[in-house]
Amino acid sequence: IPVFIGSTPSNLRDLTPFGPSAIPPDSSATFVFDSARAILLRDSVKAGSLFSRARDLDVIRFRAPSEFQSIVQRVAASTGSTYVPVAEGFAAASPYRIPGSNIFLEHVHPNQGGYVLIARMYFDALSRTGFLGRKADMSRFAGWDNYTGRMHITDFDERVAYHTIKTVTTRWPFVPVSKQLDYRGTYKPTDFLDSLAFHVSRGGMPWARAKSMLAGRYSASGEVDKAVAEYDGLIRDEPGIEVAWRLAGRALLSANQPARAKPYLERAYALKPNKFTAFSLGMMSLQEKDPARAISYLEEALQLDPAMTPAMYQLSLAYALNRNIGAARAMANRLAQVSPDYPGLANWMNVLGMR
Repeated sequence: IPVFIGSTPSNLRDLTPFGPSAIPPDSSATFVFDSARAILLRDSVKAGSLFSRARDLDVIRFRAPSEFQSIVQRVAASTGSTYVPVAEGFAAASPYRIPGSNIFLEHVHPNQGGYVLIARMYFDALSRTGFLGRKADMSRFAGWDNYTGRMHITDFDERVAYHTIKTVTTRWPFVPVSKQLDYRGTYKPTDFLDSLAFHVSRGGMPWARAKSMLAGRYSASGEVDKAVAEYDGLIRDEPGIEVAWRLAGRALLSANQPARAKPYLERAYALKPNKFTAFSLGMMSLQEKDPARAISYLEEALQLDPAMTPAMYQLSLAYALNRNIGAARAMANRLAQVSPDYPGLANWMNVLGMR
């Protein structure tokens, strides 16, 4: 099995070393870090070296020190593995070639752009080595901007991350014990989205439930694009669960956007047939003048809910369009028995030559 081993980048430029040291000031992590900052604008190469040295001197060693780089490279070479230059990639993507808050959330966790960069570094390594025994076929490659968009990170997600990071970084070791704050106990949310995100960040509500709640609120207020964005995030997280696909499709139908709704509803139906998705796809098939397909969907809707009167009415229309007048009359008669005053039924029965 081919093995790929990546180096471990960390926030060098924008994170003061965690732990003070009892060693002389000229070799302490904080002193070296401050020295790096002082010369950054006039000598970024030397500053980069000092920032790395400051990390290595930090007595609270949450960030992988410099020697890890050579260890990873040596192990990769000695085991016949492929070395993936992740740390080098992070440096190349950062101002002054020194990673900082441009690419990290705090000390070691990358932001969205950082995760895309990790994916890119590994993808390039996989492609370059031909590990499947052949050259990579790039014909279906959609481009990194496209894949970044498919992460479906919304303002809500960003806000959850913000509160989580603030909770961590206002406590030791990011600040001295004497200066740490009870962020969760003192923060006052500013609006509904912020309140919901804060609630999720402190463990008061599952993320998926909050996303669904917010999407429903957006849909009710006519902000369908925002609603679908939240559902897209749920789909990205659990693509095999039917409900998010169905709700996204329903939101788009309510905004009179059937073309956008159709792929969501088709996927929902494929995962788990539901009377709403079956009925909606049947209606779309009628609008597309495909009565045979409409009949299949509408019959499925009635199997799932035998009392679904709109499906009865539309199925009678579909049978007629498919030149099956007997079935159309039988379905109209069935509807008349359960809902004789159904809108449009009397006229439709007259058209069918029924009393």
